[in-house]
Amino acid sequence: MASSSVKRKDLTLREKVEVIKYVNKMKCRQSEVAKKYEISQAQLCKLLKRKYYVLTDWRENLKLTQKRKRSGKELQVEGDLMEWFRERRARNVPICGPILKEKAEQIAERSGKSEFKATNGWFC
Repeated sequence: MASSSVKRKDLTLREKVEVIKYVNKMKCRQSEVAKKYEISQAQLCKLLKRKYYVLTDWRENLKLTQKRKRSGKELQVEGDLMEWFRERRARNVPICGPILKEKAEQIAERSGKSEFKATNGWFC
């Protein structure tokens, strides 16, 4: 019995949202969708089970080209920084990388995280 295995293809957040929208709009068989996007049915099934989380990430404007969601070492610092960032963006305050790094280090210092270091790649 020959199995037609599909090599795992990591989809970006944008592609995942596209697949979810396609499934909701077209109402076609999962096997057809999997073939169209060149992913396995198992991968499609897992994506559809997690669609709430994928769409939440998309609505929160996470990086659309990101393939995997990884959390950092300092979740509290990142959460507080994200809250601060959203408040500023809601008021249309321009924010750049150096400002984010400085604010992250201030938050970490207040939280007693003296070893925390906001590097250039840290917030990307």
